[in-house]
Amino acid sequence: MNFEYKTARLLLKVENETAADKVLAFYQKNRPYFDAWELTRPDNFYTRGFQGASLQVEYNEIIKKHLLRFWLYEKSTYADDPLHAPIIGSVSISNIRLGGFLSGMFGYKLDHDKWGMGYALEACRKLIEIAFSDYGLHRLESFIMPANERSLNLIQKLSFSYEGIDKKSIEVNHHYEDHLRYALLNDTL
Repeated sequence: MNFEYKTARLLLKVENETAADKVLAFYQKNRPYFDAWELTRPDNFYTRGFQGASLQVEYNEIIKKHLLRFWLYEKSTYADDPLHAPIIGSVSISNIRLGGFLSGMFGYKLDHDKWGMGYALEACRKLIEIAFSDYGLHRLESFIMPANERSLNLIQKLSFSYEGIDKKSIEVNHHYEDHLRYALLNDTL
C-alpha cells in the first residue's frame, strides 16, 4: 500500500494526527462552502483535538483497508515547503466492503479557491485508478444532493452512471435530504 501518489499537479498523501492543524485550517477556511452539502457536524468538529483524533482513527482504518483518504497538496507548493504547504482538498473512499462486494463510497472536497482549475477531476481520476488497480474494488458509489451542480458535473465527467434517488437518505444541517445515487463499475473484473 502506498501512502503517497502524484499526478501532473498534485500530491495525494495519507496523513495522520500530525497534520491536524492543516486539516483544521482547511475545514475552517471552507466551512461556508461545505456546510450546505456535508453531514451534520458535531459541535467540536472545528477543533484541533477533534481533527487529530479523527485523523488517527482514519489512519487505523486505512491500514485495515476499510477507508482510503488522501489529502491534496499542490506539488509545487509542497516541494517548496512541505511543513507549511496548505491542504487544498481530499479524495476518499469510505465504507469499503471487501469479500463479495468489493465496493466503497466515493467522495471529495476541494478548497473553494481552487474550484474551476481541474484539480478535483485530476485527483478523482487518480483515486479511481488506485481503487480499481491497487485495491481491486469492483464498484464505487457516490451520493449527491440534486442542487449540487458542481458535483453532478464532476461525477458525470468521471463516467459514473445515474442509478436513482435515495429519498431523505442523509442528514445535512439537521434535515434528511434526498440524494442522487451514482456508481462506477470496474469493467476489468
